Amino acid sequence: MSTQPLHSMGMSRLPSQFPCLVRAIYSYAGDSKGDLGFVQGDLIECLNAGDGQWWFGRLKRNKTMGVFPSNYVELVYVSVPFRVLIAL
Repeated sequence: MSTQPLHSMGMSRLPSQFPCLVRAIYSYAGDSKGDLGFVQGDLIECLNAGDGQWWFGRLKRNKTMGVFPSNYVELVYVSVPFRVLIAL
């Protein structure tokens, strides 16, 4: 499976459909209950874009769910159908 940042393809940073896949470009510990903590490089299934600054999603490696800052992640293009990726 190959992934490529959408911004490198000249595409918008805001998701156009959900769920979508994002990759952490920075680590985030989470400051409050309900925050999703992750480490740089983690893949997150983004379920909605919330207010645009805080998105809601599920961490792929352990299925933890919560909100996270959108400026800590980048959208990725996946060369397989998303429904197949979710099953992985």
